[in-house]
Amino acid sequence: MAEKRDDEGTAPPYEFSGGESSGDGKDEEESRNELPAEQRMASTDDEPKGDPPGERTAPPYEFSSGESKGEDDAPHEGGARRAAPEYDFGAGESSGDQEKDEEEPSAPVTAATKIPDGDYKAQHRAERERAKEEREARAVEADRRERRKGRLKKVGLAVGAALLIALIAIFVSTRGQEADKKGGEQAGPVVGTEAVSKRFAGIPQEGLTLGDPDAPVTLVEFADLQCPFCKQAADNSLPTIVDKYVRPGKVRLEFRNFPILGPDSETAARALSGAAKEGKAWQFLDVWYLNQGEENTGYVTDAFIERIARGAGADPQAVLAAAHDQGNTADIDKARADAETYGVDSTPSFLIGKTGGQFQQLLLQDPSNPALISQSIDRQLGQQ
Repeated sequence: MAEKRDDEGTAPPYEFSGGESSGDGKDEEESRNELPAEQRMASTDDEPKGDPPGERTAPPYEFSSGESKGEDDAPHEGGARRAAPEYDFGAGESSGDQEKDEEEPSAPVTAATKIPDGDYKAQHRAERERAKEEREARAVEADRRERRKGRLKKVGLAVGAALLIALIAIFVSTRGQEADKKGGEQAGPVVGTEAVSKRFAGIPQEGLTLGDPDAPVTLVEFADLQCPFCKQAADNSLPTIVDKYVRPGKVRLEFRNFPILGPDSETAARALSGAAKEGKAWQFLDVWYLNQGEENTGYVTDAFIERIARGAGADPQAVLAAAHDQGNTADIDKARADAETYGVDSTPSFLIGKTGGQFQQLLLQDPSNPALISQSIDRQLGQQ
């Protein structure tokens, strides 16, 4: 039968060479049989015990000092094994967890993703409101700085005005001291002749009245030629009143010759009446006050009276004669009667009213302030 299979084309068996293996373990057994008996016994003893016949196990792997066994040889913290941080898988990697991989990738964190879509506009509105508040705060701060600059400017102007007033006061005081040095002098030219002449030039006067008789308002002054306060009113207020109201024909002035400081005042009052008869009463008054000496110091002498009359443009001898005339008291008597009628007991004092009508006493805190007198005159003129 065997021969018949060979005849049917069965290939003869392949003869393996010494370096080849047949793959069925026979070559290993044959090679083993070819070894000497001592070697075959030694190799048999080296085979691991307890393994199934025909199988061998590799000896255990010896780990080096730098290698890990995969056991509990990782560093520990606080008696517990330290866990490694979770790996963050990238967009192209898989974590092995299907559910986790199927999750939607998170969008980058922006102002739009920090909050729900419904609050996005609210956030921008809040940002706009904050920006608006900041702008308003800056505007308030800028306004505050501007106001501060304005206040500093006003303070600077006030300080400048105060300094100017102080300088003017010093100048006036100096001029006053110079006038005091000249006041009551018995010889030499008088002060203010030219200025006084120009002030009253062209203005009508009769007796102790100055200005247009038909002026709508009349201002009456009670004064003593020795009174220092009357001098201040004449030096400071009279020029303004004359230029602003008398010369334009709005106001007429009446002087009440009211001596209250003693005999020298009465002598001066009589001298004034003498100048009034020559139509120089207001020039005589103005020049007298500009050269006035200290009251009741004896400066009211014949020499002084003659100097004042000459400076006012009046006849010195006629004025001096009137000063010595004890019966020359008509103007003085009228002034005292009017003072009693209106309750005037000091100088300077003023009455004001419609021309030809009743007068009322004008109470002034500072008669030397022309603005106060101007206000009263303006009120009277406004009632026309």
